[in-house]
Amino acid sequence: MSKRTKSFNVHLDYLKAQYLDMCGPRGGDALGYRQYVQNALDARPDLIEQHRNELIANSANSSWRKQPRENGPDLFSIAGIACPEYLTRPTTDRLGEGDEHGDGFKKVSLHHATVNDLADDAQVKARKAAEAGAAAAKRYEMADEARRRAKGNMSAFLKDIADK
Repeated sequence: MSKRTKSFNVHLDYLKAQYLDMCGPRGGDALGYRQYVQNALDARPDLIEQHRNELIANSANSSWRKQPRENGPDLFSIAGIACPEYLTRPTTDRLGEGDEHGDGFKKVSLHHATVNDLADDAQVKARKAAEAGAAAAKRYEMADEARRRAKGNMSAFLKDIADK
């Protein structure tokens, strides 16, 4: 990642922190944040051209990570279950082990996918679901402890009950 790329991402992170602080306890939403960023970039149009390649790369990454369609005339089903437009398989024998160019996964079009690709995709999805479940369980533990520390005051600020 180039110094420019980092600086643009840092700039966006800074804008997000500013936006959320500005919103205060009521919180902010994606639409408000996008508008806030748009206004900030309107004031600095040079940033768009300076970071053109990064913006294209970020859009491509977003498209790559988007969930596949599961409905459409070009798709089919097996045992009544819709097959997604592409399947995900690990690039190595270990699920999720990243490489220097990606996240450790490859995608294959449904029109070129094999039974093995479907099995790999199911294993990838099951592992991701297990990781998400474990992360949610940790978050619930933290929420339970926060409720205990707040002694029933659900409006207490987290910073006031944080570990010292």
